[in-house]
Amino acid sequence: ILKKVNPDIVVGTGGYVSGPIIKKAARMGVATAIHEQNAFPGVTNKLLAKEVDKVMLTVKEALKYEDISLRQKTTADMLQRLNNVYNSYNSELVTYNPSIESVFDEADESFGDNAPERSRQVIKLYWNGQRLLINNFNEVIENKIAETELLIKDQDREIFEDILSQTIAQKLTSRIDESRSWVKEMSKLMSSMDTSMGLYFSLDWKPVESEADEMDIKDLEKILTMDKEMITSEDEIKVANHFRVKISKEKQRMEDNGEIINYLSLVREVLDYRKWFEFRMKYSRPNNPKQDLTNARFNRFSGGEKAMAMYVPLFAAVNAQYKKALKEDHPRIIALDEAFAGVDDKNIESMFMMVEDLDFDYIMNSQVLWGCYRSVKRLRICELLRPLNSSVITVINYIWNGKVRYLDEF
Repeated sequence: ILKKVNPDIVVGTGGYVSGPIIKKAARMGVATAIHEQNAFPGVTNKLLAKEVDKVMLTVKEALKYEDISLRQKTTADMLQRLNNVYNSYNSELVTYNPSIESVFDEADESFGDNAPERSRQVIKLYWNGQRLLINNFNEVIENKIAETELLIKDQDREIFEDILSQTIAQKLTSRIDESRSWVKEMSKLMSSMDTSMGLYFSLDWKPVESEADEMDIKDLEKILTMDKEMITSEDEIKVANHFRVKISKEKQRMEDNGEIINYLSLVREVLDYRKWFEFRMKYSRPNNPKQDLTNARFNRFSGGEKAMAMYVPLFAAVNAQYKKALKEDHPRIIALDEAFAGVDDKNIESMFMMVEDLDFDYIMNSQVLWGCYRSVKRLRICELLRPLNSSVITVINYIWNGKVRYLDEF
């Protein structure tokens, strides 16, 4: 509403309905004021008094309330607020050579000593050689934006045609194929992992469900994989409309979140193929078919089963990434903070078995975990001790050789 109306000032008269709009206006740099009609200020006005430029009172008794009295601003206070807002945006508007100028400096002598304050501060900017007040400048910019949007509609077809060009389309489909192979490798590994609980997991990477005004991802991918000479004008229109809708929705989302809008960033965002798909995890038990691992089913798992459902895909993903390395003897490092917290000893041993089977080099920390399990062949352990109120930490080193833990004295 504020962006659409673009008010010069927003005034609130109390009540919870005025709270959000006044607070938002203040944070956008719009002049704000509240009017308190009562001797006993309401909760909303007390809270808003900390945000607004001016607090107006009907009765002076309201001044005894600190939240209200502290916001009785002088002209100097308001000028300072203006300068603060001006300086915060000045660097972004430097192209338009902004300045603050005084007008009506001279007092009206006909009033004598009771002459009212006439001086005003105005912000001016340059546009095409003209000096404009900020309100007029805002109107000019809005018109220019509207013209630019029309120009974009004429030019975006060229961008969408570029998307269908061999270069961009091949990059997109190549990345999608690579991701599918990665997911397939992950799922294969997950299915082969013996979790010691009769649980087996797998992973799917499926196209997200398209909205009514968008293309189905399968159809979009099919066109992107086609030879350019085989793409019809009808295909081009479908793809152009699809991405135009996606850009429009992303633009609306950015506006709602108050983000700075950049057209190239919008195009880059809608071309992020990772958002065209979603992961779906499945699980199965011996002699039972695969089922989707929904939140409801996950919540029915035991503590150990939940841990497996979280760590198995994590380890599988890391392993699949490491398999892309050019050399097979590269380090395979993972680091876990509060490793396996909340998992019982039996299932922790299974976790370490997975880590060992995947040949990971690992660094873990924990308040209670020692890592002394039969599935761990060898482990270096550092125990950190800090006496009460001491500024010194002592490190005690141990070795686990797969059977016993002993003090490392060297």
